[in-house]
Amino acid sequence: MLKCRHVGKRAGGAPPTILAPTPEGVLKDQIAAGIRARRLIEMVYDGQRRTVEPHVIGTRGKFDQAQVLVFQLENHSDRTALPGWRFFLLSGVSHVTVLEQTFPGRRPDGAYHHSRWRWIDATVT
Repeated sequence: MLKCRHVGKRAGGAPPTILAPTPEGVLKDQIAAGIRARRLIEMVYDGQRRTVEPHVIGTRGKFDQAQVLVFQLENHSDRTALPGWRFFLLSGVSHVTVLEQTFPGRRPDGAYHHSRWRWIDATVT
């Protein structure tokens, strides 16, 4: 499935920037690369740009949905209840950028919930 979202506003009221559609498999590979390298990622989820530490990507839930467990640092639209753990459906992700900034790895308060994952593609070690 291809995803495409409108993001941001241009000066002078011009139409928002349109990101190129990204296949879900490519998004999954980008997130997995961020996990393995322990690098922050910036992602657009549910129409909002977020900066996160990606910790686990795989399949979980009653319907075996592809999901990513992140520790969210920033939400560029709304800053309530941050930082904190979040599960995001991969189907809601429309854009991923792996950043240069790294993170130390597992957090002591880790909400990994490995027993709930049916399949893990990548996890922070």
